[in-house]
Amino acid sequence: MKFLLYGTHGCHLCDEAKTLVENAKRMHAFDYDYVDILDDQNMLDRFETSIPVLLDPYSDEMLFWPFAGSDLEQFILSSLMNKKKPA
Repeated sequence: MKFLLYGTHGCHLCDEAKTLVENAKRMHAFDYDYVDILDDQNMLDRFETSIPVLLDPYSDEMLFWPFAGSDLEQFILSSLMNKKKPA
């Protein structure tokens, strides 16, 4: 499963979120892409005041900052469990 982490260069909160995601990635089977919102005007308009944001593209659920490692782990585990459920 691949999540999307929205942020931008020079955002210290985004750097903190990346660190949390990298730590969680060591414990759970998932991957993520970092999406710089400055590369897309629609993303900038949507997330400018709320980054960092982690998106589960399977369910379109989002985890908005601020989040702790425990919040992130719960979000990831919930997403992974929901993906395994039959449609």
